[in-house]
Amino acid sequence: MNKQPFEISLKALEPADVPTLLKWENNQSVWTISETVEPLSKYKLDTYIKQTLTFDVFGLRQLRLMIHRVFDSSLDITEPIGTIDLFEFDPINKHAGIGIMLLKEHQGQGIGKIALDQFLVYCFERLQLHSVYANISETNINSIKFFENYGFKKVAEYKEFLYENEKFVSQLTYQFINTSLRTAKQ
Repeated sequence: MNKQPFEISLKALEPADVPTLLKWENNQSVWTISETVEPLSKYKLDTYIKQTLTFDVFGLRQLRLMIHRVFDSSLDITEPIGTIDLFEFDPINKHAGIGIMLLKEHQGQGIGKIALDQFLVYCFERLQLHSVYANISETNINSIKFFENYGFKKVAEYKEFLYENEKFVSQLTYQFINTSLRTAKQ
């Protein structure tokens, strides 16, 4: 395996992340991927971050972490380069949706895999999830390849489910099952 280009860390949202998130979330070129339908306001992001300080993942049923490039871990000098999300968290049935976004200049370097490795440890060990899934437009070839290469399996296709560029396209659902949890209980 290739040596990672640099160290990364996953960090909880901070009020200082609002300007970065505003820039990313309001980039209309990625709205079809994130299913965003309107610009986000600073107030909305401030409110969300305050909620994450008050409620945990069990209360919010979602979690967003910032993916940071680490320059100096001893001084906590980092730079945000993406996000990784948990949504539709269902602690009873032990599953959740996930999504990942990396800035274009950091894609294709193995950083997404490293971030997903770290995130899935949290999901499977701390939250005790049995499976996670990702919903992907059939037109998002890079995401499809990323999740397939990681070991996610296509489990569903919703025909003509998303409206992109003035036409309907299918949404694919990819799932990753935590086999170590099943093995430990047998």
